Amino acid sequence: MRLTILTPALNAIRWLPGCVASVADQAGVEIEHIVLDGGSSDGTIAWLKSLAPDGCRKEGGGRYILRWVSSPDQGMYDALNRGLDAATGEWIAWLNADEQYLEGTLEAVQLASIGHPEVSIWFGDYIMVGPDGRCLAWRRGAWPTWRSIAATHLYVPSCVLFFRRRFFDAGWRFSPGWRMVGDEELLVKLLQTGPKIGRIRRVLSAYIWTGTNLGLTKASLEEMSQLKQRWPRWLRLSRALWQIGVRVRRAAAGGFFPPRDLRYRLYWGWPPVLTRFEVRRPGWRWPVPHD
Repeated sequence: MRLTILTPALNAIRWLPGCVASVADQAGVEIEHIVLDGGSSDGTIAWLKSLAPDGCRKEGGGRYILRWVSSPDQGMYDALNRGLDAATGEWIAWLNADEQYLEGTLEAVQLASIGHPEVSIWFGDYIMVGPDGRCLAWRRGAWPTWRSIAATHLYVPSCVLFFRRRFFDAGWRFSPGWRMVGDEELLVKLLQTGPKIGRIRRVLSAYIWTGTNLGLTKASLEEMSQLKQRWPRWLRLSRALWQIGVRVRRAAAGGFFPPRDLRYRLYWGWPPVLTRFEVRRPGWRWPVPHD
């Protein structure tokens, strides 16, 4: 089974090497990693050129193949669409440059997929970490439905979502007109097709709060407001009820009861080194404004 991971990037040399290392170090799986650079001017292209082009064998089995392209695009969703056109994996996911997979994530997806061939979308838990790698918040994944996401927000981020390629073979793509909320629109449309969804009960990824993340900017909130206008009016009017429903599902999944201790390793520093982090009683509330 091959998994394809897509990473859009633009002037992300501060975070991209750690992201790439976190994918390359996934053992026991065959990985195709496609980095889609939008024409960076910060040294990203030189760094990509310095990498071995032929992939490498990993401890514990598996193979990692890195492919990359650098060319102007119309934004990250245009880049991701190009990546979807080129992807060859049976499962496809996208991981932004300021995100990392934790150890064992892709093997967990592979094992879950083999055991449950009826599942078409997997999701799991994640953490938000600061620029120093320390955990800011732990988040239990709440079960996604198209109505609850359309009425509230994308409470299951793309860094913990994995899709069977059948969606993209059927022609599903991002709307390139969006700059920051295309993930939400596409997920809502895919969920409307009624796929079987599965949850992997572990922390799969780390979302790095850099202070400049697109998803939490004023422009993103304005674009989200525009997207909400496209969904049925009855959903917008009942937003409060759907928000309560999301919290009920999160509570049922144990989302308000963080683990006593949380240990994880990220690729950190320059050049990135696998670094161990530990936090006692991590919080579940976002340290930045967010629903």
